[in-house]
Amino acid sequence: MFVELLKEGTSPYQVTVFIKDKLQENAASVGRFEELRMDSPWKLSFGRNYFIDLKSSIIAFRLPESEKEMLPEDGHPSIRITACHTDFPGFRIKSDPDMKEGDYGKIDTEVYGGPIESTWLDRPLGVSGIVAAASEDPFAPRLVPYDSRRALFTIPNLAIHMDRETNNGKTFNRQTQLIPIFTADAKGGDFREFLASELGVGKEEILSWDLTVYNADAPELLGRDSDILSSPRIDNLSSVAACLEGILHTHSDAFIGSYVAKCLEIAAFFNHEEIGSRTGVGADSNLLSDVITRIYESLGLCEEERIRAVYGGFLLSVDVAHAFHPNYAEKADPVNRPIINHGFAVKQAFSQSYATQPEAVSAVRAICGRNGIPCQNYFNRSDIPGGHTLGVFVESRLPMRAADIGLPILAMHSARETCGMRDYSAMEQFIEAFYKERA
Repeated sequence: MFVELLKEGTSPYQVTVFIKDKLQENAASVGRFEELRMDSPWKLSFGRNYFIDLKSSIIAFRLPESEKEMLPEDGHPSIRITACHTDFPGFRIKSDPDMKEGDYGKIDTEVYGGPIESTWLDRPLGVSGIVAAASEDPFAPRLVPYDSRRALFTIPNLAIHMDRETNNGKTFNRQTQLIPIFTADAKGGDFREFLASELGVGKEEILSWDLTVYNADAPELLGRDSDILSSPRIDNLSSVAACLEGILHTHSDAFIGSYVAKCLEIAAFFNHEEIGSRTGVGADSNLLSDVITRIYESLGLCEEERIRAVYGGFLLSVDVAHAFHPNYAEKADPVNRPIINHGFAVKQAFSQSYATQPEAVSAVRAICGRNGIPCQNYFNRSDIPGGHTLGVFVESRLPMRAADIGLPILAMHSARETCGMRDYSAMEQFIEAFYKERA
């Protein structure tokens, strides 16, 4: 599923379509996931599975068979959450994108998140996302998914003969030097016309869009043992795939029959982590808290019971970690530095840029020990502050035990990143064990 998602998940919208398809595709094996809407009434039943599709974010959950299993008992977490993000650094296409220089047609873009800009040059670039088309109701446009499924753009480097200092380090002007080329014949039609022909709609019907420029390179296995993966979008589609496999219980014996959860199992896939999570479908919103509130209310449990369950719950924030780079050893912590294919990483920071708590680390290691799953410690080097994850936002709104884990990768935020397939397998096994583990 991981490599399949790397190919198909070319924008947050395509990622959520992939998740929704997998939830429904596996209905016969693990029980049907029924779709809910946040703006409609809910009638939930114990022992059933549900999801909420918010176009670029999606939340799936499984209900246990009884009210008793919705409440904490002797430290046993009755709410278990995995949370990850559907977006990745890159470029977004502006509303009036057509630019012309000579006979070249170029596309006006905005840099999204924090990409390593130089790695996006000289790549085959596709475009995907969602297009809003006119309908009879101005408040309900037709939302049409789109993926070019081929390279449409490139951002060419300047030849070394014209910039002799290019190998001494170079920065780029985002408005003038990181603009993709679309055509060498700008008279042949603009981008909106092209998009309309691709979608089979009139140009005037296209009202707006949220379109991602993505690296169209294919994933490739490499290394002596073919156990190292080089691919676009490993951050954070590795986590999306592992959390999805976990909530589906794809690799358990139960997958063959009818699986029923023994607690409230939630998998939350948020958009906009790369730009701070402060949106209505981001982790720093009321979204997940509102979902949990509605679950407990619909099942007839009171507010006190919901609060007890939250404070007794357990969150896994799942995002990539920095693997030890053998060519830049001085950039890593001297001892807490995960190596590719030695296990997934448990990420800690006393600054609380990661949500991990000592009690949660203990639980992660105990589950790994019980199941023979390898894991490693990660800390930032003390004089090089790292980033943060969405776990701190979720935990601030849902106070519970929390741990940040992830796949150790090289070249994080490059147009093409590198990870270990054995680490991915370990993380996938751990997430499924996390949902299932009992005292």
